[in-house]
Amino acid sequence: MNEDSIIVISDSEEINRINEAINDAEKVSGIVDVTEPQYKVEIAEEAYLFWINENSGTIMDIKDTNTVLFTHFLISQLERLTN
Repeated sequence: MNEDSIIVISDSEEINRINEAINDAEKVSGIVDVTEPQYKVEIAEEAYLFWINENSGTIMDIKDTNTVLFTHFLISQLERLTN
């Protein structure tokens, strides 16, 4: 992960939106073979890895590397935060 991609989010509304994206994402279990993540998001004691492309987003809880979550909502949230 590129250290230059670190973003600190302190706005509670933005944090709630990211939590919503994580909670609403579609869970896919199995052996996961992924590239290096684009983002690492830490929320309190939880940490997630994010991969974003133009059509969808993938989330992985670092405590469960055998499961990924797919979301479309996350893309718009991260685009707003990184632009």
